[in-house]
Amino acid sequence: QFCPPSFWRIIMAARLGLPRTTRGLFGRWSSPLSVGWRSPPVTLAGGKWESRRFQVSFAAVVEKAENVMPCYAIVQQQLRPQVVEEPRSTAQGGPQPDFAHVMTWQWNGKELVSEATGRSKRAARNAAARDLLRRLVAEEHELLDPSKNGALAQWAIEWLNEKLQASLEMQEEEPEALPGEECEGSKARVTSHVCTWSCPQVSGEIVARASARTAAKSRWQAMAALYKELPTDLDAVIHGLTTGQKPVAVATSDEATAGEINAMHNAVVQKLAIRSKHSFTRSAEGTFQCTLQWHFYDERCQGPRTVEAIGTGRSKAIAKARANEDVLVSQGHLPRLTDEFKRSVKEVKRALCDNRISDATEEARGLLNQVDGPGPAAWSFFLPEVLRAVLAEGDQGAVSLLLQTTMHRLRECGGCPVHLWEGLLNEASFAMRHYFSASSALEQLADIQLVEDALPGAPESDYFRRFRHLLALERHGGLLHGIQEYELDPNSFCSVPTVDVHHRESDKVVLTIAPGAGAVEVAEGSRQMKASDLVLLVPMEAV
Repeated sequence: QFCPPSFWRIIMAARLGLPRTTRGLFGRWSSPLSVGWRSPPVTLAGGKWESRRFQVSFAAVVEKAENVMPCYAIVQQQLRPQVVEEPRSTAQGGPQPDFAHVMTWQWNGKELVSEATGRSKRAARNAAARDLLRRLVAEEHELLDPSKNGALAQWAIEWLNEKLQASLEMQEEEPEALPGEECEGSKARVTSHVCTWSCPQVSGEIVARASARTAAKSRWQAMAALYKELPTDLDAVIHGLTTGQKPVAVATSDEATAGEINAMHNAVVQKLAIRSKHSFTRSAEGTFQCTLQWHFYDERCQGPRTVEAIGTGRSKAIAKARANEDVLVSQGHLPRLTDEFKRSVKEVKRALCDNRISDATEEARGLLNQVDGPGPAAWSFFLPEVLRAVLAEGDQGAVSLLLQTTMHRLRECGGCPVHLWEGLLNEASFAMRHYFSASSALEQLADIQLVEDALPGAPESDYFRRFRHLLALERHGGLLHGIQEYELDPNSFCSVPTVDVHHRESDKVVLTIAPGAGAVEVAEGSRQMKASDLVLLVPMEAV
């Protein structure tokens, strides 16, 4: 009876088997991460103390991921072992693998040797890295626990997002003063991030929050907290995948256009100085309702005006997109999108995801030729992405056919919306892999006429078209000139590490720094590259 209250809290927590960081009952020891409940540790037969796993198995993610080299680079950077890699060629020919790769890691008195084979040097190295990571999960389980390692958690969650068509939103909250340091002039602040994750295979969404003194640490801790909250139901989904398999979840028609609708909404409110506010509520069934309000000055009424729209969906992103679409349609910024059009856009995006560029081009031309479709104002949902993929393929005939169909239909429809034309210009001006195809596309885009009511009059329209096209040409030429100067610099390769291309599609590549790469010259001196560095990647075939 003479024990202090804190002592009784510890005794009660020990008797109930609760962790001391449990929030609610024992808020005094609250954890900096807003994570959910975890069961107490249990003793295994071997004498090790481990926690019962109430999260997605990281070993399953490593086993099913087609490219584990980014994860391999993260662990190597954190563990800092002595690494010896020996690529070998078996030169057997036939159906047998032609290449082998041996990896040897030494750290803290430990040693791991991994050997694997593959049809290419890259495949053999990736297989050896997978085997090494699989064994490191058992040897260094504390380091390779994504619930404690934000870098690994981000890699695993990004892989889940790609495979399961999941969505992730991260928001930064306003910095707050640390407890006891609210005095005036104090610079001690806490930065918080909130992660919201949802996927088609799991009902509802998962929210995790973390705080730290710096924004970078707060983001890492938020990703670790989010991974800790992932339901174990995902294990069965992950085990059902095959290594290298394309995403198994197909986005719904609303999900296929949600990103573009939200981006269009943000562009409209920025250009027109509209104050917008989204508020969310969740029903008992797990669906979300988004209420959107626009506050702006109406020139016709000569006074302030408020417009409201409501959207519902199984996730916040879908509910937000439906509310944004409703208000954009009601205010004349977007035509009403039919379910058939959204399904067609979904097919185009699926073909692009599967690297079926010719199929995506044919689907896009079919959408362009629809007489009863929503019209050119809705073509921005698919046309710029298809043009980007066709330019990346370097198929000059497909580029010309796609642009000819576009220009023919635009003449029939009365001109091109400004946002669509600028989107096509941007894709062509940034295309560097096949310079001449992009230059030809820019020339053809110069002949496109804008809709009559896009600008006050014909002189203003001609002036805008001329200088906006010159800006695209300048950007395209500037990028090429910079690459040529880089290539001609005899010292350019001395301070830039080489990278491996592990996977390449029509419009994106997966790159990883090769082991033993040189340091990067920065203002403070030489140092190793970090995940947050911005790097200029120069393709050798660009010139």
